[in-house]
Amino acid sequence: MINWPAVGVHSHLLNTGRVLTWQTGSQATVFDPATGAFNALPNPWADLLCSGHAFLPDGRLVSIGGWDRSGAGLGLTEVDIFDPSTQSWIRGRPMANRRWYPTATRLPDGRIIALSGARNSLTDIVTTPEIYDPATDTWTSRTAAAKSIPLYPFMFVLPDGRLIQVGNSEVASRTQVLDLAANTWTTIDNRVIDGGSAVQFSPGKFMKAGSAADSGNSGVSSSTAFTLDMNQPGATWQPTGSMAFPRSFLNLTMLPDGTTLVTGGGTDKSAFVDANAVRPAELWSPAIGAWTTMASMVTPRLYHSTAQLLPDARVLVAGGGSDAGVTDHATAEIFSPPYLFKGPRPSITSVPASIAYGAPFTVSTPDNASIASVALIATGSVTHAFNQNQAFQTLPFQVVADGISVTAPPSGNYAPPGYYMLFIVNGSGVPSVAAFVNISGAAAPATVVVPNVVNATQAAATTAITGAGLAVGAVTTATSTTVPAGSVISQNPIAGVQVAKGSAVALVVSSGSVLVTVPNVVNATQAAATSTITGAGLVVGTVTTSSSTTVPAGTVISQNPIGGAQVASGTAVALVVSSGPPSPSAVVDATVFVDGRGTIVTPAITTTAPGDLLVAFAASDGPSSGSQTLTVSGAGLTWTMRQRANTRLGTAEIWTATAASALANATVASAQTTDGFDQSLTVVAFRSAGGVGAGVAAGATASAPSVSLTTTRAGSLVYGVGNDWDKAIARVVGAGQAIVHQWVDSPVG
Repeated sequence: MINWPAVGVHSHLLNTGRVLTWQTGSQATVFDPATGAFNALPNPWADLLCSGHAFLPDGRLVSIGGWDRSGAGLGLTEVDIFDPSTQSWIRGRPMANRRWYPTATRLPDGRIIALSGARNSLTDIVTTPEIYDPATDTWTSRTAAAKSIPLYPFMFVLPDGRLIQVGNSEVASRTQVLDLAANTWTTIDNRVIDGGSAVQFSPGKFMKAGSAADSGNSGVSSSTAFTLDMNQPGATWQPTGSMAFPRSFLNLTMLPDGTTLVTGGGTDKSAFVDANAVRPAELWSPAIGAWTTMASMVTPRLYHSTAQLLPDARVLVAGGGSDAGVTDHATAEIFSPPYLFKGPRPSITSVPASIAYGAPFTVSTPDNASIASVALIATGSVTHAFNQNQAFQTLPFQVVADGISVTAPPSGNYAPPGYYMLFIVNGSGVPSVAAFVNISGAAAPATVVVPNVVNATQAAATTAITGAGLAVGAVTTATSTTVPAGSVISQNPIAGVQVAKGSAVALVVSSGSVLVTVPNVVNATQAAATSTITGAGLVVGTVTTSSSTTVPAGTVISQNPIGGAQVASGTAVALVVSSGPPSPSAVVDATVFVDGRGTIVTPAITTTAPGDLLVAFAASDGPSSGSQTLTVSGAGLTWTMRQRANTRLGTAEIWTATAASALANATVASAQTTDGFDQSLTVVAFRSAGGVGAGVAAGATASAPSVSLTTTRAGSLVYGVGNDWDKAIARVVGAGQAIVHQWVDSPVG
């Protein structure tokens, strides 16, 4: 709840985002929704209670008529103009007729028409429309279009430029259209369709709901609602879903997602009894024609209450009272619609300050991929249950880089010149905070689609641009490693958007790659080479290693491109880095073998150098699967079993030992777990060996077992041992292989 300086009988959203309200002329104030601060205004020249009002194209508010408290009459000829930029009043040129309860409607060309209003009494209705031209500060009477219509008529501009009266604040009336070009009135629907407030929810489409009423009325309010589509031939009012509550002196407010909010009102037509106030809000969906009950207000909002859509997409509800015998409610409340609870809001980074009819304009937003609609809503000017000049429409758009390209309304018939709130709404129905845009009365320029000239030569791009009715704008150059010299790197505006014919398209043309000298990094460490290469505007490419007896490990052996070469900036430089001296290759220093039954001992083995790796390859038959194993020992060494395969009747094993010193006449023995079976033992001494890098074992029942082995370095020697457990089979080896020793009941090889 917000305490208000006075009853908010009149409410106006200014193009600054602030809200101007007044009760009488001496009680005007400006409220800032962002800070909650109020600014009391100096008095205007007239008592503005029960005046009509509309915004001028430049954002100033024109208030026409008001209440003559002197007793000389009921209405006033007074015109007061409020300037939001200075927050001050100026006195406008007066009208020819006194008016109390008039409606001020913006025309497609930016002028304002005053309709209806009481002159000297409630029955003395002004019949002559008057039109105000802000360019000349003059009023013109249209006596040829004179007609008596009830007070505070609900007037709107149709897409064909005519004006339509869809209802009245105090009494139900027929629907009629005013053609100012012919000065004629035409009845659209002879039926008297009730409605206490009205909105234009899409160009040419209207909805009204509840009951028209005044303090002198009595009876139960209506909950009915009706729609009218003037875009269809033979248009008549059609029923839509009824509200959950009957209401008089209700307020209808268009929301950015296209729904309509109803607030306030009472169940009796006098709308003066707080006990009969309707506190719950309701939301109408044009898509399904149904109402949904929303949260309830704290305070009754009846006669002289207002509702105003704010730029943050909330609704400010204020006032109620300000008449004899009723309770004044000098407070306000703010309603948050359901869309504010559906997730993060899209944001608008920038929009043009002014847009022209029918012209495309760009809305910058980081959320362009999620936008489902763009809503344009006139800034509100509300009193007596009617938002004068309220209009809602969605604008066509397409996604472009960094935003969306939106097309403005085609003419003032759809959006009279002035300030509007522009919302972007995502697929979840969540609106952004509004950006204010001014729609000018300038004629929409012819538009063309910008051609795509990226990667075209500058000459071809120029031909394409001028051929599309555009001009080549600023041409700048930039280096590029991917776009050839003389071809277009980028363009602004981008391809595919619509722009005014004759607009300039700026080009960035490639000057080719920047050539840099490749630094010489041979004999530098890899880290230093990397720093030097990147510092020259190049990148390090593939890095391979190679052994070297002259270049230390970690140092560059060679590079490609070579040092001193001229290459494009960003080129990769491949490096070959030393891994140090090559490892010595293993060689066979000595080989011995022995065959026999039971424990067997090799002939004497003598090696030539310390550090030899001795590998024993032992194979033996056995009594049963998995039971036979061998133990290799001797030569004063410690032996380690590396691999064993004994899943059948016998075993094949590999054992290793390292001789710290050269061996002289040493022997190696192989002992069986189960003695007395045939076995064979081969011992090979390897000089300069790096150890056993990899090993694997396998067995098979009826076919030759196979294994897969991955060596750990180039030049490896690969040895193996096998055993046939059921019969003697001589082995045959493939190309590049050799049998060191084989025993088939007797030695072979």
